[in-house]
Amino acid sequence: MAEYEIFYYPKAENDLDSLEPNEALKVAGEIEKFLSLSPFPYKKRKKKIQGVMYPLYRLRVDTKNDSYRIFYMIEKKKVVILRIVTKKDAERTIRNLKKYR
Repeated sequence: MAEYEIFYYPKAENDLDSLEPNEALKVAGEIEKFLSLSPFPYKKRKKKIQGVMYPLYRLRVDTKNDSYRIFYMIEKKKVVILRIVTKKDAERTIRNLKKYR
């Protein structure tokens, strides 16, 4: 039984829709697997992003074709997925999220 509900911001939904179908299934499955029971940082797969005013976290998901970074927030018993980007776009995404400090 999932302890946390998963919600997607519109940008995250668009990010997921833009992926190839098999990649999108893998990413969505990993989000459900790793974030619905315990979304808090654990080893290298999940970590807290430093330098932002609100608690922001990152989940790493590796697929056959690419490596993705899922940025999310935790609000009570909800995990809010903000963005799903490739590894190469992760730094730019973090910089954009830091603007809202």
